[in-house]
Parts: sequence; structure tokens; C-alpha cells
Amino acid sequence: MREHYKEHGDIDMALRNFPRHLVAEKAILQCLKKCPGNYLQALKSIPRTLRMMYVHSYQSYLWNHAASARVEKYGISQAVEGDLVYSKEPPPGEATSVDTSEPCDDQINSSDIDLCSETLPEETIQSVKIVDSEDLLKGVYTFEDVVLPLPGSQALFPGNGIADIYHELAKKDGISLTENAHGVK
Repeated sequence: MREHYKEHGDIDMALRNFPRHLVAEKAILQCLKKCPGNYLQALKSIPRTLRMMYVHSYQSYLWNHAASARVEKYGISQAVEGDLVYSKEPPPGEATSVDTSEPCDDQINSSDIDLCSETLPEETIQSVKIVDSEDLLKGVYTFEDVVLPLPGSQALFPGNGIADIYHELAKKDGISLTENAHGVK
């Protein structure tokens, strides 16, 4: 059916014959039928949860390649200069303790779920830093401390060659990880 639409461009026939499970394709075609040539609006007509799944899948694709390259290039025995790690130093002006206590009891009954979720403590956001030569000399960080970001326009990337993996793969797909901040969700 996709091939038939590709050949003939008959939106009405495609909409009649596409199976129900082709939600994204049908949404795009319905929008293009109403607004021919408005491709951004057609993409936005895909249900948001499905659009976000595509984004998350692509982020995972880039992350998996970066993780594989990190292990291949630097191994798993130690952190190296340029790796990203959660900082073991408290941010300036903040307390050194991190609340890791479990909110609520082990026994939660269904009537308490809403109440419980309203009383959860705010998560402490850990700051991330790039390992430098001083950190390596002190032996502050190990391989177990190394983290890799999910790519995005505001992500902090490693300070070594692993950052290039993200950017080069995205560039091959015509995507800039630094210039694509926009309001379209």
C-alpha cells in the first residue's frame, strides 16, 4: 500500500486501505490532505507519544554507538581524561548530603498513591563534570563513575573523542546536536 501511494499519490485510497495500526502514516496523510505541502504540521499530527518514541529511539541509537566506542577506544579499566562523571564535589553553596531515603512505606495501598506522589521529596540533581588530569592523578574517579549523556541541544558531551561519535553520526543524518533547540515537541 505504501508503494502504491508512493507511485500514485492518491491520499484518499491510501487512507481507505492502510491498516489501522499505521497510526503515524494515517495521521500524516490526513494532515497532508487538509494542508497539502505543510510537512511540519503533518509531522506534528503524529500523536506526541509516538513522536517522542522516535526521538528517544534515535537518542538511544547515538548513545549505544558512543558507549561502544568508549569501551573500544579506552577500555573498561579506568576513567580517562575527558570522560563525563557525576561530580563527587558538592556544588558551591549546597549541602554535601544527598537524600536517598525511600519515600513512603513498602506497603502502599491504592488509595494512598495520589497522596504519596504529592509528598515525594524533590530529587537532587547531581552535577556532571569532565574528568581532568588532576582528577586522574588523585584517582578520584573510576570507570564505574563514567556516564554518557542522551544527546540533545543542551547536553554536556564528553571532553574526549567520544563526543565526536555523537556529532558525526547525527551529522550523517543531517542533524546538528547543537543547533536544533526549538519549540516543536
